[in-house]
Amino acid sequence: MLDQLFIHKKLKMKTSKYLSVILACLILFLMLSCQNKQAKEEVTNLRKMKIAIVISTNDPETSWNAFRLANFSIGKKEAVKIFLISKGVEAEQMSNDKFNIKEQMEKFVATKGEIFACGTCLKIRNSSGTELCPLSTLNDLYEMIKEADKVVTF
Repeated sequence: MLDQLFIHKKLKMKTSKYLSVILACLILFLMLSCQNKQAKEEVTNLRKMKIAIVISTNDPETSWNAFRLANFSIGKKEAVKIFLISKGVEAEQMSNDKFNIKEQMEKFVATKGEIFACGTCLKIRNSSGTELCPLSTLNDLYEMIKEADKVVTF
């Protein structure tokens, strides 16, 4: 009887050790799994090129092409931001039958693109920011350029 009690205790201890090891392995697996997800996201973000586009013209064709490039780049999974400065802040009002800039702008914003418009330039034109072109500062332009891998001007 004493032998059976001893064997029973020994089995309990072994089972407890196995469960502890299994639990430790499970926790380690979950931790590594979470780290892998974060690492994959970080690698994906590292591969994403950050493009800053600065538009300073009120020429409809040039602005339209700038937004087309921005939309194309977003389609390639790049991170794109646009800063409108000088005459470029007029972009929202420049659409015509040939160059529908507003449509390109709306598509850009709908696909997670960001547009910034120089507040000083808007004020000079007695205008204020809109939902499509929020009022911004030179600091926003500076940060955009600092973070960008490529800067393209139109």
